[in-house]
Amino acid sequence: MVRNDKLGDFMLSLPSFALLKTHLPDAHIAALVPQYTREMAEDCPWIDTLVIDSGPARGWRGPLRLARLLREQRFDALIALFSTGRIALAGLLAGIPYRLAPATKLAQFLYSHRLAQRRSRSRKPEFMYNLELAARFLDDHNIATKRFPEPPFLQYPAEQVAALRAAFCGTHGIDTNQHLVFIHGGHGGSANNLAPEQFAELGARLRSHDGHVLVLSAGPGEVATARRIGSALGATPHVIFESTAGLR
Repeated sequence: MVRNDKLGDFMLSLPSFALLKTHLPDAHIAALVPQYTREMAEDCPWIDTLVIDSGPARGWRGPLRLARLLREQRFDALIALFSTGRIALAGLLAGIPYRLAPATKLAQFLYSHRLAQRRSRSRKPEFMYNLELAARFLDDHNIATKRFPEPPFLQYPAEQVAALRAAFCGTHGIDTNQHLVFIHGGHGGSANNLAPEQFAELGARLRSHDGHVLVLSAGPGEVATARRIGSALGATPHVIFESTAGLR
């Protein structure tokens, strides 16, 4: 299954992997992902193998390189939750017999199966569009969709989370009895972003019974935005968390 674009989009594909694995427990399910979402994909219990997409290259080299990589795996099917011309051509050149993707753009004609979704209308959340493609695959193979899996789709041991939380609170001088509310200002997607001051307004309006601290998270290159939100928050309790240890 292919979801080789943004991190958030990959996370919204997890229900699709769960749906396939639930109905096909003996199937070997691989995920084609970029290097920067690898950590999250490795922790997904519904994925058996990762195929790392090194990204596009000029001319024909990109699709040919990817096609060779896919051909080596001898896949029976390819489901492109996110389709590009490079993915469509690589799947065709790899000789994968069943290839399913959304019926959008010219690349759709390079797939053996297509599903009309009209995602640009945004009438459904992204995870539902992904689930529809997985369900279509099951239907095409005469496998009845008995039920859709329920969240959470990614879990970690409670004792591990508790230890991380205690260490985090200790590092930042936070009372462990208080709630932590994470605010990540901005994103890398195509939708409009809120301004830092608007994130701050949302944070300042939050109320809780037992008290809380706002954690302004920031990845590479995002610390300035977190600081700007912090400045706008003023006296509202908050800390800035610069994440340097990776996604996991």
